[in-house]
Amino acid sequence: MKIQKIYKETILGLLLIISLNGFLQAQNNNPVMNFEKLWQDFNDHYAFFEIRNVDWEKTYQKYRPIANEKTSNDSLFSICCEMLCQFDDRHVSLVDVKSNKKCNTSSPIRLLKEFPNNSSLK
Repeated sequence: MKIQKIYKETILGLLLIISLNGFLQAQNNNPVMNFEKLWQDFNDHYAFFEIRNVDWEKTYQKYRPIANEKTSNDSLFSICCEMLCQFDDRHVSLVDVKSNKKCNTSSPIRLLKEFPNNSSLK
């Protein structure tokens, strides 16, 4: 049962990563539009807000005012990374392909705690 749940989360996470791939490039270098696009894509496609105890509307209210027309790409990346880290979900990550910056939203320690005897994970 737990393996099936992990499998479903993995598939949905991969689909989400695919749908978000290049979201910053798709926009016209507009930080507000890019923020809105990321937030809306998660709102439309992420299925585990309740499981992850994330109030996505409240997240919007917290982070949206930080992103404005003058926000640099680096700052927007940091804002979005901080926003996504609340998921604590290994299937969620953000990558800036131009600078090769990566934001992983969970540490592997959680996975190792769940499967401590699986030597292949180590």
